[in-house]
Amino acid sequence: MREHAQPDPNDTRAHLKAAGHALLPGVLGAGRVAQLRQVIEQHFARAGRARLGGKIQSRALDHVRGLRQALLTPELAAVMAAHVPGMPLLTGDCTVTMNTRAGWRRDALIHASLDPATLNAPDSTVLRAAIFLQDQKGHGFLTRPGSHLDLRADKIAPQHVPIRAGDVVVMDARLDHADHPPTAATMALRGLSRPAGPLMRRDPEDVLTAWRDRLRGSRANRIALFVTFGADDRWTRAYERAGRDRHGPPALIDGETRALLDGLGLGIIQPDQGKAGSNS
Repeated sequence: MREHAQPDPNDTRAHLKAAGHALLPGVLGAGRVAQLRQVIEQHFARAGRARLGGKIQSRALDHVRGLRQALLTPELAAVMAAHVPGMPLLTGDCTVTMNTRAGWRRDALIHASLDPATLNAPDSTVLRAAIFLQDQKGHGFLTRPGSHLDLRADKIAPQHVPIRAGDVVVMDARLDHADHPPTAATMALRGLSRPAGPLMRRDPEDVLTAWRDRLRGSRANRIALFVTFGADDRWTRAYERAGRDRHGPPALIDGETRALLDGLGLGIIQPDQGKAGSNS
């Protein structure tokens, strides 16, 4: 795994503003990557939802045991603080994926109830930290640079972002991106799983994931985390509120987690929170 000095925040902020994403290499060391892999693999061995040919867990900070302590580190907090004004505010929207193959998507558009004003706001600061726990080989992560500024810009040429284990990509939540797009083989299996699922009295997604697991054999799992954060402003709060319609309400954090966040200089939006403060 690479050891890197972090790039100048002025450079990454400028690239984030123009392209919609910025790559920060080697944020997490080998020990932290191994810890996160263990925590997430243990979770998916007993839980998670079959989706996109793999497994997915929404609201992972609430549902994956040990993830808060393993993920919320000074290194990640520094990345967040470097890219938003003031104290970074977590929305509680954290998704963990394992062995999925997801096509092109814009995370902000998933939230159907999100006000169009938030999608088009030039000063929107809703960001996602995409964290990868292995080298992304082939076309492992693709973006359409600048698509966050034009939601109709589907014809922008894709750009491959070279990623190694422990790297973090900070990206605008409106950016068009793809994480290991489906192969022809996966698409064929998906087509077969749709009629096979009812015949087997199983969800087709469960069938597809089981088939792909067997085909993967002993290969290491591909794991990624996507953590949503932003400035403590109306755009971040609007995004978080819309996310409740899709993922349900966030869980109330305990005292240990509150102390962890306070020590890192991070806020988090809580259930039925008023306007009095980030941690209320």
